[in-house]
Amino acid sequence: MLQLNYRTQITEVPDCMMGSIVNAALYYGMDYAYLYRGIWVFRFEAKSEQNDSFWKRLSTDELVNSHKQIELYHGLQLQRYEACDKEEFLSVLKKELQNGNPVAVGFDAFYCPWSGVYRRHTLLHFCLIVGLDEKSREILCADPYFMANIRPCPIDEMMAGFLEFSLFRKIQPVCGLETWKQDVLLCAKQKIDDDVFTQMREMKDEILNSRGFVSEIRQQNDKYSYELFYQIKYIHHSRVNHGEFLRYVAKHVGQQAQMLNKSAKCLDEAGKLWATTGQCFTKLAYLDDKKRTEKLIAGIAERMEKCIELEYLAATHILESIGE
Repeated sequence: MLQLNYRTQITEVPDCMMGSIVNAALYYGMDYAYLYRGIWVFRFEAKSEQNDSFWKRLSTDELVNSHKQIELYHGLQLQRYEACDKEEFLSVLKKELQNGNPVAVGFDAFYCPWSGVYRRHTLLHFCLIVGLDEKSREILCADPYFMANIRPCPIDEMMAGFLEFSLFRKIQPVCGLETWKQDVLLCAKQKIDDDVFTQMREMKDEILNSRGFVSEIRQQNDKYSYELFYQIKYIHHSRVNHGEFLRYVAKHVGQQAQMLNKSAKCLDEAGKLWATTGQCFTKLAYLDDKKRTEKLIAGIAERMEKCIELEYLAATHILESIGE
């Protein structure tokens, strides 16, 4: 049996692939804060006749490729490959593990025994492979997005939903902190230039005044299709993570970047409020009482308004401090 000397560290990250990347970086003893450079995002489009769904109009597309950032600034390169046949993949996997490298795998969570959608629903999921037991025909998986312990997955089970895999390579970083001002301005400036805070308020007002919002939440819950829930979870974690990025820059640049800690604190508070907002979304799916539903929606709107204020403070403080 092949198994790496690996230990999962649970981290708050926006998605399962990012959790795998962070844990790979920790396994190698590498920094990873620039992974979070471009993830403080929000976009909400106006309702149209063709599209009135909340989740289809809400997007969280990162401003720069996160995987490329960790390569450029920290030297952890991801080499992505499409799914191949089972024996070819196992040959690659065995070689990587022998060389001391974990492998990130993307597969359908329908075939993931420890996932909440196992054998029920289709959902793309990523985890880290840290071992291989050829005798029992099992792959040993670390899934930092869900759990701290390592779980076996039958090879045939994973291969049934196999979609892609990524190899990790340690290389020399090509970028450094000499561009730190430009780096921290990326998300803050976009908030102002693209009028993101107005978009946030438009979503808040729609939630407050639209019956369609509650219907959509309940419909997604019934279908086990949690697009809107996942988007709010992404927003929550991305604020906390971008705050980590700002603190990393402040720590390594020194005195002239200490003002970033204030913005990071604002994002921490906003992240916590987005987390409780997501919890309220979940409650809405089950509430039948009209008055309690109205009260909960009002609470969501209040939290969102506070998030807007905190994120505006974070953005403007960065701009003013750097002189933009």
